[in-house]
Amino acid sequence: MGTIFVWIISFILLSGGSFAIYTYYVKGLNLDRSEWENAQRQNTVSAYVSYMNQFPKGKHFAEALSKMQQLKEKEAKAWDNLRKSDNEAEFHAFLKSFPKSPYKSLVLNRLDSLRWRSALNANTVQSYYDYMVSSDSGELPGIFYNDAQKRYEMLFQSYPVDSAEYNSIRMTMDAFFVALSNVDYNKMKETLAPRIFRFFDSGTISREKLMGELVVAGSKTSKPTIKFVPDIAALQYQKTFNGHYKTNIPLTKTYIDNKGNSVTQYGYIIHAELDEMFRIIGIFETKPYIDAP
Repeated sequence: MGTIFVWIISFILLSGGSFAIYTYYVKGLNLDRSEWENAQRQNTVSAYVSYMNQFPKGKHFAEALSKMQQLKEKEAKAWDNLRKSDNEAEFHAFLKSFPKSPYKSLVLNRLDSLRWRSALNANTVQSYYDYMVSSDSGELPGIFYNDAQKRYEMLFQSYPVDSAEYNSIRMTMDAFFVALSNVDYNKMKETLAPRIFRFFDSGTISREKLMGELVVAGSKTSKPTIKFVPDIAALQYQKTFNGHYKTNIPLTKTYIDNKGNSVTQYGYIIHAELDEMFRIIGIFETKPYIDAP
């Protein structure tokens, strides 16, 4: 009986030892290989770090460290190149290659700015709508979301359009900007009411006094005239309770800068109010950015 008992105990110990050896070596090696293959498939910094954390003495630790360092160098170089790029495709490629990059928030912010600049350049209801959709979906951080929403509301035609009213407003505004670009004050005078309550940055003023001030100001400057190019076809308007018309028009300006270069600036929205005779009684603008001319 004693011999049998010793044999049973020995068998149990040997079995337990074999299982421990199997668990430590065979299973451990399988896990090591499995995680290494997973890290290689992902080929990201975080995947290699995860492998090294799980297997600090793993068979592929040194290789994982080397690949991680190569990726970090490649990632840093790619980000440095992006800082000079305006190509949205390159930003998307970076995010695909480095989905958990520490530069991700910077890349998304830069992409957001590029998309916003594109929306401003188009300066349409659709461009602002598209920007908001991209922000709502999480594709963009939506840094300029509030601005996009305000501009969308300015240019979206929600008021029922009367063809006769619409055409009269368009004729007045088109004539005004042609006269303004050509510095033709007589033609401009024909589009204005006898009294203007706001003319860009000026307060209430009579039409005659305004014309006089414009003539004096024009004689004192040698700078080339700014060309105003309104998108008349995109004009939005609504009729007020007192029979006036409030309108918003996307506009582009072209001018010569201090270095003599021709510059085209997009993203303006002109706000005008016309009386019941379709004469301008107030006009001002929303600029694409604060320091825009």
